[in-house]
Amino acid sequence: MFCQIKQIRSIAAKSAAESRLIWVLVLLVCFVVPAGAENNPADIPAASSGVDAKDKQQVRQALEKMQALQEQLRTIQQDVVAANPELKKDQEAFRALIKKTFDDKLAAANVDLQQMKAIQMKLKQDQEKSDLSAEEREALTQTFKTQVMGFQKARHEAMTDKTVLQKREALAADMKAAMIKADPRTKGIIKELEDLQAGLPQKK
Repeated sequence: MFCQIKQIRSIAAKSAAESRLIWVLVLLVCFVVPAGAENNPADIPAASSGVDAKDKQQVRQALEKMQALQEQLRTIQQDVVAANPELKKDQEAFRALIKKTFDDKLAAANVDLQQMKAIQMKLKQDQEKSDLSAEEREALTQTFKTQVMGFQKARHEAMTDKTVLQKREALAADMKAAMIKADPRTKGIIKELEDLQAGLPQKK
């Protein structure tokens, strides 16, 4: 049972991280954070998979630096959007498009986020009280895994949807131009962020 719970937690954590990623990409319009994830020092096990222990500290430092750069870009972007009603309108429209596309993909994959949460809570309670039979536990575990797989598929399809990609590229270009015009440091920050990203170990 412990191994099952541990596996469920791992799947749930990955699912939650991917959910956060969607909104990070929306916020930064995808030109700030390279496709993959918002880099977080807490995610070092994933980012440094296959990396020698002595190199993990360098990975951590790079991720921390990337977070700081991303925060600088968020601040610049927020100021630009606040001063540009049309750009703000476009950004909100893009967010709405992402949400609708993702919701549609979830529905098509028969993914119920509330059900996923409820199953996770039941399994957590079972770890403490052991009030589920082996059959019930196995059934819930399999249902949860199926839902997570559907979630991951829906996420991928939403973020690679043709309309989403076209709108993202257009908004990214407008946003980047406005940010550079408002604060010339933007170009250098983006370049540094891209260089740091390129230097991170690639997942195999």
